[in-house]
Amino acid sequence: MKISLSIFFLVTFQQLLVAPLGAQQPAPLKQFISIENANGQVIRRVRSDNGTIPGSLFLGQNQEFRVGVYDPNTNRIGNYSFKTGGNGSQLTLPGFRMRLPALPDTDGDGLSDDAERIIGTDPNNIDSDGDGMPDGQAVREGLDPFLGATLGLLDTTDTPGIARDTWAIDNYVIVADSGEGISVFNIFNRFSPVIMAQVDTPGSAMAVAGLGTTVVVADDMAGAHLIDITDPPVARIDFTFPGAALGGGSMRAAAAGHDHAFIGSRNGTVSMIDLGGRFVRSQVDTGGTLADLTVLGTHLYVLVDDTVKVYDLTQPASLPLISTVASPGFPMSLGRRNRIAAGVDTIYVTHNDGVNVFDVSDPANPIAVRITGQSPTTDWEHGVPTGNGFIVGTPAPNISNGISLWQIAAPAGDVYQSEFPFPGLSSAISLYNGIAYVAAWDAGLSTIAYQALDTAGVSPTGTLHMVHPSGTIRPGARMYFRADATDDVHVRNVEFWVGGARARTDGAYPYEFSWLAETNQVGGVFNIRARVSDTGGNFRWIDLAQPLVVQPDNVAPTVVITSPNVSVPSGEGFIVDASVTDDVGATDFVFFINGIQVGADQVAGNQWRVFPPPGLVGPHTLRMEAYDPSGNRGALDFVVRFSARVLSGETTVLNTRITETRILSPEITIQVP
Repeated sequence: MKISLSIFFLVTFQQLLVAPLGAQQPAPLKQFISIENANGQVIRRVRSDNGTIPGSLFLGQNQEFRVGVYDPNTNRIGNYSFKTGGNGSQLTLPGFRMRLPALPDTDGDGLSDDAERIIGTDPNNIDSDGDGMPDGQAVREGLDPFLGATLGLLDTTDTPGIARDTWAIDNYVIVADSGEGISVFNIFNRFSPVIMAQVDTPGSAMAVAGLGTTVVVADDMAGAHLIDITDPPVARIDFTFPGAALGGGSMRAAAAGHDHAFIGSRNGTVSMIDLGGRFVRSQVDTGGTLADLTVLGTHLYVLVDDTVKVYDLTQPASLPLISTVASPGFPMSLGRRNRIAAGVDTIYVTHNDGVNVFDVSDPANPIAVRITGQSPTTDWEHGVPTGNGFIVGTPAPNISNGISLWQIAAPAGDVYQSEFPFPGLSSAISLYNGIAYVAAWDAGLSTIAYQALDTAGVSPTGTLHMVHPSGTIRPGARMYFRADATDDVHVRNVEFWVGGARARTDGAYPYEFSWLAETNQVGGVFNIRARVSDTGGNFRWIDLAQPLVVQPDNVAPTVVITSPNVSVPSGEGFIVDASVTDDVGATDFVFFINGIQVGADQVAGNQWRVFPPPGLVGPHTLRMEAYDPSGNRGALDFVVRFSARVLSGETTVLNTRITETRILSPEITIQVP
């Protein structure tokens, strides 16, 4: 009787990867592994994260096999021949060398013939599955080249907590994970996100936003945190603003832009946080229950009860309210919130009855384009515009598990396109590079392709505008640009170039970019360009109508003392309120007492805490100096009078009453000449 015997086989090999991952570097693509018998027949193919074959692989005893490995991260191939042992034996292969491909790329799809043998694609067919995407492109996108560019769910990765919110920036998706803090995903390979870090926070992460490598977390009753993801594997909380500093209450909303973060408390307080100086620059009370906020261009849009309020970000010290517009609709339940999203000159407000749309081309006069009541789009928790006339929405938890794609028509007549189910309840969406990343409640992060692959070969079109400022550009001025880009299918991203160098890539509509003019650029002429790419790999260059010239700045800042405050004991410093104005904006502030520099902390946009040396009594000169980016100096001298208060206290010693004189801390008065 012939007995069929098997062994367990585990493939391991030495990975030859590039340098360790840092900010904006791609997460590793899955490796392809094939197992061939002695006749050259492939008996198994798999994709692997770490060089191991998932599950158990049983092979016949005392037989010869060959393993082939293709690593798309390095475009290297490895082969290793081995012979199995006897009954019940287990074999782990040693590390073997990975080399560059030895065979040509016959069909020109970006994969060598020996790589295609391991993967299993046809070396004589550029597109083995006929989906319009070359095999090599599919592999580089993190796709299985046999599955085609299918619509719908591509991937779901669980996170430790309840995924409430998402934010996509610079090839990362950040997930607000409730009581577990945040999870950081690398989405360079957009179809297959890889979790890079998880950072716990003291409270419950309700909302996230980001700018550069700084993530802003609204952490419920625990205030707000700034998290540094420069090196994602060691991401950490870099700074914390306690709830009391942000107006108290539950921190529920977050946004970022203009070098600032914006945190919204449910009690209606909005705090504008300077990300460079780590202080609250300004704070406003919106006067109601705050649901959400977003930045578009040079304005902040805040959803409060059933009203959208618009604030001017070009005046950060005061953050003035410039307009309001009614946005009726029932609020969400089950601890969720109505949301607000931005498009070009348009904002979208989702609520329990659908989506309201507003024209904000003139932010001082927003106009309701449509107010939705019990439409087919009813019960959306979050809706995000795609930039090509569609909106991707997450239904409320009582509707379905998944997201929907709608073509938005004004004032009514929405056209339903499709629905994409996935595990978990959808709570928030971020769009990046034409892919939807969904906070899927208890299922983690879901990745969804909501539109078909672009195969028509039509390049996108668009125009490039400078949104702010108008007039002369001087050092220290921050300019804001927007690319109004369209495509027959979907714009993937926009690269912004300054003077021949790429400055930023924006993968989320609306496509915006800011640039800070430096002092060493005075007299320079800069061409601003944008490279618009679609999801099919087609692209087009668009240019700003006129090049920018950085002019010299010879205007010094003006310093005005507005409200001296002497209520703080001298041991803890005293508060000086001052307004500093400049044609560009002052960036550095220095304080002196009697010509000697003293310490000072900026505690708000127009407020500093100054620390005098001990022992001062009587009048002394305090000088405040303000500098703009060009080094122009503005200054003001004023008199600070330190006077000691002498109080009489009584004490009893051995039944004898004596009077004890106690000198208390100095009392400070400030006189402005």
